[in-house]
Amino acid sequence: MATSWATGPATRFASWLVHAPATHVAGLAGGLACGMVGAGLFARQNLLQRHQVCLAATEQLRGAESVRRALGGEGATREGPVGGYVDALGGTAVLTLTLRGADGASSGAARVEAETEWVSAGRAEPEPGETASARWLLRHLEFEPREPARGPVEVLYSVPAHRPPSAWAPSREPSGWLPDAVRPLLPEPQGLLESVEGRRLFGTFAFGVTLHVLAFSIFRGRVRRVQRTGRAMELLALRAAPEQLVPAELKALRAEALDGAVARRASERGLRPSSEAFFGCVRGGADGQSQQQQQLDLYVAAEGPKPDKAGTQRLDVLIRAVRPGARAKWQLVHVSVHDPQHKEARLSEAAADDAEAARAAFVELVSDAVREQQQPPREEQ
Repeated sequence: MATSWATGPATRFASWLVHAPATHVAGLAGGLACGMVGAGLFARQNLLQRHQVCLAATEQLRGAESVRRALGGEGATREGPVGGYVDALGGTAVLTLTLRGADGASSGAARVEAETEWVSAGRAEPEPGETASARWLLRHLEFEPREPARGPVEVLYSVPAHRPPSAWAPSREPSGWLPDAVRPLLPEPQGLLESVEGRRLFGTFAFGVTLHVLAFSIFRGRVRRVQRTGRAMELLALRAAPEQLVPAELKALRAEALDGAVARRASERGLRPSSEAFFGCVRGGADGQSQQQQQLDLYVAAEGPKPDKAGTQRLDVLIRAVRPGARAKWQLVHVSVHDPQHKEARLSEAAADDAEAARAAFVELVSDAVREQQQPPREEQ
């Protein structure tokens, strides 16, 4: 039988996210982030290598006599990543290329600077729709032999710029921490620090990462808390009523408790049980015949109308009843209505799969509610 996606891999992955160690989740997040960055860098390379500035500069370099001499003849090819940037909105571009000679032993680095036609014409902004179809004019082209021996930089041609390159232009100075083979893959760090777009990008990225980490941490903690509470409630379930409890008595206690809660708090009118299951524990008179006083702490899941709003809300009803002996009638001594998170705060701290710890935490939860109800109301100053 085919496994549905909702109960198959998706559910297992969600469970892993909740229960896996934080270091494993951080490793997964780091791997995904690296994958996204890698995809972005691949798209950037694809754009730069196919741009008309790169293609035109490569052809001019291959046809230049001085470049052919430096690379050992004709047949030079461009290799490796292309560095630099292309700013279609600003109308400027600066690219760095690597050419390899046909013999494979000689290579050199080139730098090309270009402007769009509308920038060369002295216009401040392009015409509507001109950005995508603008012609690029190469205004500066230089070549530097690198292998087998480093040679002087030769400027093939250069004309004055009508607009200075942006901060994303690759620096001419060697990097102190990035190898030459890796440097073209990454945008210029100076552009990230100096340009308005770079600062916005960095700020947005940092804010997004912080927000996602915070939201996921809260979600992870909340899910774990709910799951721990659910495990504790399973240990408190009265699936088969003990000898000293009769299902009819439990239902009668529930009905009396809900009626009493409604009578005390007008805001809880319409309160009704949302489940037929009973949760709780009995203390004292374990043999069912003892005349020792017995105490029953009971939990009832209920729902009632939202105050001043349409719809219903989930509520927890905590009940405590006592009787002097196994054959006596239960006497209701406490009823209180709470938000479900009130229960989670105490039961989620109980040790997992420890029935006695779950019962002790539940008894303490009801005892706290009893003490809170017995406290006299504070007078307003």
